[in-house]
Amino acid sequence: MIDIATVLHQHYAIPVMAVTVASRGLVAETFIATGVAGARYFVKITRTPFFKCRIPTSMPGHAALAQLMPAAVSHPVATRSGQWHVAVADALVTVCDFVEAPLYETYDTADFGRLIGRVHNTTPAIPIHLPRVQFFSHHAQLKQLLKQAFDGEGTTAWYPILTARLAPYRADCARYYRRLCDLEQAYAQQPAHPWVVTHGDAGGNVIGSAHQGLMLVDWDYCALAAPERDLWVFQYDADFWRGYREVVGDYPIDPYRLQLATYRQYFDYVLFMLSELYLGPQALDRPAMTDNLLSMFVDGWVQPHLV
Repeated sequence: MIDIATVLHQHYAIPVMAVTVASRGLVAETFIATGVAGARYFVKITRTPFFKCRIPTSMPGHAALAQLMPAAVSHPVATRSGQWHVAVADALVTVCDFVEAPLYETYDTADFGRLIGRVHNTTPAIPIHLPRVQFFSHHAQLKQLLKQAFDGEGTTAWYPILTARLAPYRADCARYYRRLCDLEQAYAQQPAHPWVVTHGDAGGNVIGSAHQGLMLVDWDYCALAAPERDLWVFQYDADFWRGYREVVGDYPIDPYRLQLATYRQYFDYVLFMLSELYLGPQALDRPAMTDNLLSMFVDGWVQPHLV
C-alpha cells in the first residue's frame, strides 16, 4: 500500500490534509489529494507493465504541451528534482493539478476537432524528444493473454467463466488480429505521413464546462504519430472534420491510416483489459472488467470502425 501523503510530501513538497479515492481508471489507481493550502491534486498509481514503460517518455511531452496550451491540457506536477514521476515499489506515481470539471461524454465535436488540430499544430514547438508510434507494440504479450483467456488456462475460479463468455468471439478476435497484421505489413508501401503530437485516446478523456471549454486529460501515452491516431474515432463525424480542418487546413481522409490507427487502438484496449483481469489487484471488480472486454466484441463503440 502506497502512502500517498508521504509520497507527495517527500517528493513533491506538498503537505497533504486529505486523500480520497477517485473512480478507478483502466490500468491505474486514482486518488484526489487536498493540500493544507486547499489546492487539489489528481494522483495516479500505475502498476501495469505496459503503461509503466510509457510514462517516463510520455510525461515530458505532456508537460511541454501544458506550457504551450495551458487552458486546454491538464498540468502535470514536477517533483522536487524536476522529474515527472516517482517510482515506489512496483508502481509509478504521477501527479496533476485537479480540474473541477466533469468528464464529457457529449460535446460539440467541431470544437473538439479544433482542439485536436491545435494540439497537432504544436508539434514544431515541442522542444523535447518524443517516442514514435507506428504499430501495435505488444504482440507477444497479447498472444499470450488471448491464449490464456480463450483456452481457460489456470485454476483460478473466474478463469473458466471468462473463457465461456469469450468463446463466441474467438473467430472475430482472430480475424481482427489478422487484419491488424495485414495493415502493419502494408505500411512500407504507403505514402509518407506527417508526424504530430498525439494523445492516443483523446475522445474518452475530455473534461470541461460551459465557462472554460474543453480540456484534454490523461496523457499517459503522449507520442508522435500520424494524425489519424487522434482522428480515427471521429472518421464519420462531419462536424469534427470541419473543425479540425479549420485549424490544420485541408487535411485528406486517408482510409489506410485510419484503419491502422483503429486496429492498433482496438488491440491496445483489449490488451489493457486482459492485463487488468490477469495482472490487476485482487480487489478488482472482474465481472465489470469482463463486461468491458466483451463490449469490444459486441455492441462496442469501436465496432463501427472495424472494417
